[in-house]
Amino acid sequence: MSKKQKPSIWRKLAVILLVLILLIGATGIYLKYQYKDIVKEVIKNEVGNVVIPDVYSEINFTVLQTFPHASVVFKDTRVKDPIRKDSSILFVERIYFKFNVIDMVRGNYTLNHIELTNGNIKLYTDKKGNSNFQKVFREKRDTTQKKFTLDLKKIILENMTLDYRNQRSDSHLSMLVEKATAKGKFGDENFELSTYGDFVVHEFQQEKKRWLDEDHIYADLSMMVYPDKERFVLQKGNLNFNSLKFGLTGKVITDERKTLDVQLKTRELDVQKLIRELPENITQTLKPYSFKGKTKADIHITETWKGDQMPHIESTFGFIDAQMEHKKTGVEIKNVNLEGNFTNGARNQSSTSRLTVDKFSGYFDRQKFAGRFTLSNLEHPKINLKTETTLDIQKLKQFAGLDTLEKASGLLDVKIDYSFSPYDINNLKPADFARGKSQGSVNLKDVNFKFKKSNNHFREINGQLSFNTEDVAIDNLKGTVNQNNDFLFNGYLDNLLPFLFFEDEKLRIIADMNSRHISLENLLKDSPEKNKDKSEYRLKLPSEIYFNFDMNIDELNFRKFNGENISGNVRLKNQVLYVDELDMNSMSGQLRMRGKLNAVDNDNIKVSGKGYLQKVKIDQAFYQLENFNQKTLTHKNIFGELTSDLNFSVMLNHALKPKENSFKTNADITVKKGKLVNFEPLEEMSSFLRVDDLSEVSFGKLKNTITISGNQVIIPKMEIKSDAANIKLRGKHSFDNEIEYYVEILLSELLSRKAKENKDKNSEFGRIRDDSLNRTTLFLKIYGNTENPKFAYDKEGLKKKLKKDIKKEKQELKQVMHEELGLFRNDSSVEQKPKTERQIKREKEKKKEEKRKERIKKQEEGNFIIEWEDE
Repeated sequence: MSKKQKPSIWRKLAVILLVLILLIGATGIYLKYQYKDIVKEVIKNEVGNVVIPDVYSEINFTVLQTFPHASVVFKDTRVKDPIRKDSSILFVERIYFKFNVIDMVRGNYTLNHIELTNGNIKLYTDKKGNSNFQKVFREKRDTTQKKFTLDLKKIILENMTLDYRNQRSDSHLSMLVEKATAKGKFGDENFELSTYGDFVVHEFQQEKKRWLDEDHIYADLSMMVYPDKERFVLQKGNLNFNSLKFGLTGKVITDERKTLDVQLKTRELDVQKLIRELPENITQTLKPYSFKGKTKADIHITETWKGDQMPHIESTFGFIDAQMEHKKTGVEIKNVNLEGNFTNGARNQSSTSRLTVDKFSGYFDRQKFAGRFTLSNLEHPKINLKTETTLDIQKLKQFAGLDTLEKASGLLDVKIDYSFSPYDINNLKPADFARGKSQGSVNLKDVNFKFKKSNNHFREINGQLSFNTEDVAIDNLKGTVNQNNDFLFNGYLDNLLPFLFFEDEKLRIIADMNSRHISLENLLKDSPEKNKDKSEYRLKLPSEIYFNFDMNIDELNFRKFNGENISGNVRLKNQVLYVDELDMNSMSGQLRMRGKLNAVDNDNIKVSGKGYLQKVKIDQAFYQLENFNQKTLTHKNIFGELTSDLNFSVMLNHALKPKENSFKTNADITVKKGKLVNFEPLEEMSSFLRVDDLSEVSFGKLKNTITISGNQVIIPKMEIKSDAANIKLRGKHSFDNEIEYYVEILLSELLSRKAKENKDKNSEFGRIRDDSLNRTTLFLKIYGNTENPKFAYDKEGLKKKLKKDIKKEKQELKQVMHEELGLFRNDSSVEQKPKTERQIKREKEKKKEEKRKERIKKQEEGNFIIEWEDE
């Protein structure tokens, strides 16, 4: 039976509910048509008493939509901007003015709620301080209708955008109010106000600095409001900034004094949450790391503000046992504790602001660090950093992700006290560092490192770098490169910090360099990973480094070349290497040179200079210089002692290979105790002349000037006096071993008897000339390739010799006739000797005879000549 009753109960409840809905609907319809005109007029007049004439597209009255309240709805409300005529200070799709229905029926129109939905508010202050919102509101006047009562208890803003630009303070705020509610008895003399809501700050910019960017804020505040005193006292409040939570207390006075005293606190805020709120470019950099620990902050905002003035800010902050770990390697900075404070100073401006970290400390891996930091004047900052720590380079490489380093180890003991004042912290310039002051040191202990794509491995580096205001002193910095090269530096570095921070800055190094051994071959070997053309060496001088080294090197080698006891000066400037007065022992003699290597064009390296070789062993010179890349005359063929002055130049490519036809050399040489052994062209010439063996020829002192131009060695005519034959030689020899030699041999001085036996046969060809001293000269031409030389008699040489001999004999005859007969007196080629007594007497008799003949001739012509004898 009970089962049958249940349906009847539900039907009854449904009927009752339907009746109530109908009653409410009917009541709403009745109230709308009964009161809509009255209430609409009341609200319109009251709004008009507050603001300057508005634009409404439509005003409606509803009960059903907002029951249990009756509402006047302003649709598409717009208030014009009194300053910017083409803009609106307010636009709202819907404004609801809500009344209590019972009060309205009694004839008392009491406004309880106001709700604004979907709109924007645009506030503006110009450079003179005039604001558009000041001119919107009417002057206060008592025109409220007797039947109207303001008992405002709630204001709701939903989907409202606020945009405020203040040209006077150079600031901009753009914010979205997603939904915010303010509750309180707004009509009371003093009342308690509760407000809460969600906001999105699209942008807050002050003095061209962007402080907030798409940040979410939730506020839940409770305060006492004193309207007559224009004072707000925060009793308690919570403010969430994205994921960060703060407590808020204080007071705000908005009268002429415009005073505030607000305190924002956070206790043990999670560091990881704080990191997430940093700008995106920073958070992306910090992705390889994880964070732990707590942070705290206490921000106190006080003072008065007027127009473009900022309030006074004092803040303390700190980190408590924070930790930063590199996820991949596990290397961490831990136990970080920090205490600091911030103030915007006496004038509440960036120029008087100061950030101070009184002390910070922690551990990097197992090494402790500590120090302090200050930053004052945010417009033109002055920065001071003081710290002391020991860094494990291998751990630092892992922690910082230094991918350019293939290997790294060792320790750095760091003590730094550094201050500088950049003009613009966001636009650092080298001059900012030049104005800085520094003091400190870095001690290197067994440092090892190797860059990727490089063959050079620096090992066991020890020494000290000492900082001062002017430069960085290098004190006994020593180590090795690739184990085969050691170094010891003492000097200084200049412009170090600008060089490290800016691409176009240059590092200057002035130092004394000492070394026991340097292998240039080892240092210049190219890295296989980047060696695309398979060249053995690669030279590239840095354009950003200038150095000036006074060198002392015990031993230096490059391939087969070896030098000892090397001293001199080497400078690098703009990719040009200068060598001044470089002295060394080499090739059992001495070598002195100066010159330069220009590597501005890395594939056209120009080497030029002057050199002086003293008592150098020729065979060792040929051996160490790899026989000048030829096989005809090698260290196995030539011996002796060489002294030479030379000028030279050559073009090299990046692999240090000489470019074709680029050699230019002019050398004045002196050879002593010379010897040619198994020199194939001499042996071939011995066979051609049918003389004794010339496989070993010794000669005495030899002087000449050798010229190299392009790919040819040019040898002027010279005389070689040897134990086998006296030879006069001239010609040229190309780097391709093509030769063209012209030889004059005095057969009368050959040691071989066969030469004399073959004299008649040689005479048959007309190639032999016997001089006045009964010395026979043979003219030869040697040409072709050194591997297969060809021999011929030199007709042109013989003609020149004959012509020269005839000229000489003619000259000798003229000289005899001049001396004996007084002829050729006006010939400059004849040597004019003093006249003898016989010549003088003969000339006088000749002149006397000429006068006598002239007198007889005049007498025959009828002219009388009277001569008086001298008494």
